[in-house]
Amino acid sequence: RELGMLGKPLVYRSDNISLTVVWAEHPDAENFLTFVNTSPTIDGGWHVNGFASALIAAMKPYLPAPKVKKGKKVSIGFSQNDLLIGLTGMFDYRMHGAQYTSQVKDKLASRVDKDVYEELFPIMEDYFKNNKKVASTIIRRALVMTKGREDLAAVVKSMADVKKTTKGSALPASLAVSPNCKPHEREMFVVEGDSAAGPAIDARDATYQEVMCAGGKPLNSLKATLAKVLAHEEVQNMLIGLGADIKTLDPKAENPILSTANLRVANIIFLVDPDPDGGHIAVLFLAAIYRLLPDMFKEGRVWCVRAPLYAVLHQGELYGGMTFQECRAKAPKAVKDKEIIRIKGWGEVDETYLEPIAFDPAKRKLIRLNPFENAEQAAWFRGVVAEDAVYRRRLLGLED
Repeated sequence: RELGMLGKPLVYRSDNISLTVVWAEHPDAENFLTFVNTSPTIDGGWHVNGFASALIAAMKPYLPAPKVKKGKKVSIGFSQNDLLIGLTGMFDYRMHGAQYTSQVKDKLASRVDKDVYEELFPIMEDYFKNNKKVASTIIRRALVMTKGREDLAAVVKSMADVKKTTKGSALPASLAVSPNCKPHEREMFVVEGDSAAGPAIDARDATYQEVMCAGGKPLNSLKATLAKVLAHEEVQNMLIGLGADIKTLDPKAENPILSTANLRVANIIFLVDPDPDGGHIAVLFLAAIYRLLPDMFKEGRVWCVRAPLYAVLHQGELYGGMTFQECRAKAPKAVKDKEIIRIKGWGEVDETYLEPIAFDPAKRKLIRLNPFENAEQAAWFRGVVAEDAVYRRRLLGLED
């Protein structure tokens, strides 16, 4: 019930196969585990190919009629992986003398696909006869994935064509650049709105620190198709500012990403207002990086400014804290209470505050955002950011 199952689980047992699977309502809930003789096969193998072939064959009666173009039938072009979207459960194949592609036994090399197909096809055929809605939902998802790849390819081609016709490196108008430094030295700050951009530009070291003004909240990259994400202005500005090469993204890949090899920026730093709205904007940008440039996290190139909510400048030194009392305790006794300010937004402070908070390497405090340690953390992030009700209920401990 927590996963929001489509139909009843498919359960099958024999001397050679143990299978228990169900398709979840939420596509991101995919957790299909495969085994040979109870040993995990993380990279699949021929037993998984046989499973997928049986699945495709069992679904043929439910496929929409092929389209006719110029008198010829055009076949439906989704892959077998598209049919596994949302699949949750386990498949264990038992056999003697199993051969693997490596010593770690992550992928089965033994050609058992025909045996698996012949055993599972009638089981799956019967299952979908009794669960026609499950079959139609799975196929609809697969078709959406196919269309998404086609749309993505069109957007990638369009962006590449625009770059060809544009002379020089056309950077966003919202980016205050540092043109004369080397890529490994350059920092790009993302700030919220024009009001914050002014003080930030005044406070930066223009020799290597750039400021990009985010005009609004970017598209939620974990809810929209990748084509829509790439076409969104705020996401495009960030990618162009970073120097991401659209040609490194393969629209046909299962999880298309951009290369970080030749970015024009060493680090991206988020300087958003210290309130929930600012945090929301940062998370949406982080979701775009997570989906399109995940290696930036692995390389330690994504940061957020750890800014105080309360601060005071006294004789050139900044004292700050997350509460008034914390700031008061850190500040010298000569500082009067009324001098301590509550930072509501970066547009309300001048560069004398912003420089030590965000731009002076000797004084600022930054938080480096590391990659997720395990699949559970990644699933939690995807579930929350994608605003999936199932994940929210589970986090809150609520029953259906």
